[in-house]
Amino acid sequence: MTRTRVRRLNPAEPEPCGGRKPASEVTDRALRYRANSEECLPPGPRRCAWCGRRSAGTNPPNIEVGHVDGDERNTVPENLIWTCRPCNQRVAANMRAAGVGRRTHQFNPKRKGASDYREYARALGILDGTAIGNMDQAIALIHATPQSRRSEFQREIWQVRKQRYGPSGRKDGGSVPF
Repeated sequence: MTRTRVRRLNPAEPEPCGGRKPASEVTDRALRYRANSEECLPPGPRRCAWCGRRSAGTNPPNIEVGHVDGDERNTVPENLIWTCRPCNQRVAANMRAAGVGRRTHQFNPKRKGASDYREYARALGILDGTAIGNMDQAIALIHATPQSRRSEFQREIWQVRKQRYGPSGRKDGGSVPF
């Protein structure tokens, strides 16, 4: 697969690893994924640059990619190091106290999607045209609902359908449309 280079909106922004979108155009979560991708990993063995812990043995410490300047948007290889989680947290706390680096912005939606299967089923109905409502809100509700809850709601919906329409759960009695 070939990747095309993306023009950076801000020429002062460092060139991202792998020629991807500039850091200003992606979320902080995407920046973490980017720093841990194969083409962006720091050189050398997985050993904490601060305390020397290694990722070896039966219970290895959590060695992760750290940013020397404390800014996850800066993915140039010279800014990436291996660090264990405790050291990474200590360094981040010291940088925050000194006013250096950049705090990450976590995306934590206020609402965790549909509260019950009826609300989820209504959003699905809006999407397939059997219910009236705002399409954008229905899509947002479905996307905000975690996959595990979606599966749970689908099971509940099919139980209701089987009670209404018989063992197949289909209005037409289970005939195959093709």
